[in-house]
Amino acid sequence: MLPKLSRNIWELVRKQKQMSNSFQPDYTLNGDVIVDEASFYTEITRVCNFPGYFGRNPDALNECLGDLAQEHPGAQIWWANVHPYLATIAARHQASQDKTIKKNLLEHMKEICDGHGLKFYT
Repeated sequence: MLPKLSRNIWELVRKQKQMSNSFQPDYTLNGDVIVDEASFYTEITRVCNFPGYFGRNPDALNECLGDLAQEHPGAQIWWANVHPYLATIAARHQASQDKTIKKNLLEHMKEICDGHGLKFYT
């Protein structure tokens, strides 16, 4: 018989698996192809069907996500497998002489989505 702590952990794992199997976001970004800012903008343009004139910068992202929020209030956006992007950010920070940490795309997405009433998950 498993100790009580082990049973609790397995119960949490089981519940998390059930939740992940039932989670159906409205828009899913394929994190396997997102390793930098350029690939992020390419993927979000594809997934969210942004217009051809999308400017591929935080201001344009804010505008297009605002439009998306008007069309689909409360929509859920999921950045699946964020690890390739995080690895790239960590490597750049490690190699950089500038040790200040700048706001990354994850922080921008969270702020923008929150501002428009969209749900953002990683």
